[in-house]
Amino acid sequence: MLPAGIPGAGRLEIGVVGLGMRGPGAVERLTKMADVDIVALCDIDEVHAAKTVAEYPQAKFYRDYRELLASNVDF
Repeated sequence: MLPAGIPGAGRLEIGVVGLGMRGPGAVERLTKMADVDIVALCDIDEVHAAKTVAEYPQAKFYRDYRELLASNVDF
């Protein structure tokens, strides 16, 4: 990520694939970072994903990681 004040710096749009054991913790840590927006969440198992998806309603949910990647998230 680029420091503030540098041309091209801006908010980073993140998609997280895998919401089983480690994914929710990664999402939580990412949301604490300045200039990061969680815009997409992905897991093949909707039951695993349900709690995290409910906590981040602004993020679009995908069951297929290929669809998430095609959505042009930054990372």
